[in-house]
Amino acid sequence: IDLGFGSFQPSELAKTGLIIFYAGYLTEHKNDLGFFFKGCIKSFCYLIPPIAILFFIQDHLSASVVIIGIISIMMIMAGTKLRHFLTIGITGGSAAIAGMLMLATMTDKGSFRIARLTTFLNPWSDPTGDGWQVIQGLYAIGSGGLFGVGLGQSKQKYLYLPEPHNDFIFAIIAEELGFIGCLAVITLFAVFIWRGILIAIKAPDMFGS
Repeated sequence: IDLGFGSFQPSELAKTGLIIFYAGYLTEHKNDLGFFFKGCIKSFCYLIPPIAILFFIQDHLSASVVIIGIISIMMIMAGTKLRHFLTIGITGGSAAIAGMLMLATMTDKGSFRIARLTTFLNPWSDPTGDGWQVIQGLYAIGSGGLFGVGLGQSKQKYLYLPEPHNDFIFAIIAEELGFIGCLAVITLFAVFIWRGILIAIKAPDMFGS
């Protein structure tokens, strides 16, 4: 949505809103989480409408996957049984993948996602088309070597890699700062995650956790 001074994606609001909603819901229904229907299936049902809106209206599959992943972790940590979760996850995930494949085949909606997957597995099958981004990303990572070409000295971010400041930022980091820089970034993310886990453990109540 273009606001004039910037853009806004409804999926960003959905992420935060659903985290708050599920934190409250799981806290209020913590005694039901051990049951298959009341604890697992019913909890997931509240996720269907917003995910359907994000997928069919905004056509934002990546945000939908991220949200499902976040809510799934929240449900497991809150007390949903893992075997129930795996049953629903495998069944629901398989049905969702089959549905997206049928949708892409019959209506051409989302067919680019299938092309992304196939070219990710073998980008050299179409090096100047669908495989271009993957190949250029590999060039950027590979040319970085151990210490990189220097901060701000990337060549791939000019004309070769689209959206180098977000979608391909890790490839640019690898090119400019090398393996050591990548290792530092991954370490910082690990520290960030660990600190988040500590905060959750020390939260005064289940909702905050």
